[in-house]
Amino acid sequence: MAGYVQLPSRRVVARVSSRLVCGSAAAGSLNETLQKLRYPLPGLASTLPQKPVWTHPVFWLVLSLFGGVAVVSMLFGLYQAAAEMHAMRAEVQRQALVLAESQQRAAEQVLQDGSRCRH
Repeated sequence: MAGYVQLPSRRVVARVSSRLVCGSAAAGSLNETLQKLRYPLPGLASTLPQKPVWTHPVFWLVLSLFGGVAVVSMLFGLYQAAAEMHAMRAEVQRQALVLAESQQRAAEQVLQDGSRCRH
């Protein structure tokens, strides 16, 4: 099968290693080979077929974390915009009141004098 590497089972590895003669050159190289089979190189993992990313639980945890941060950021932005609009409305009302009070004396004087608009 393409893409798969078949490793010997633990039973076969134990049976072969128990028959080795200690101290011989063949035993050392066979032990090294068995160690490599038990703990394959990191490059071997890249040749094996892997599951799609969306099936890993870590993917869903990271995605939900990003989603939660995005939702909280959006809600904070909406709250901040509403607070800014409220502050701007209050400022406009305050300025309108100051302008009306400053023009009140002039308007009362015009009304008392009875002056009319000239065409």
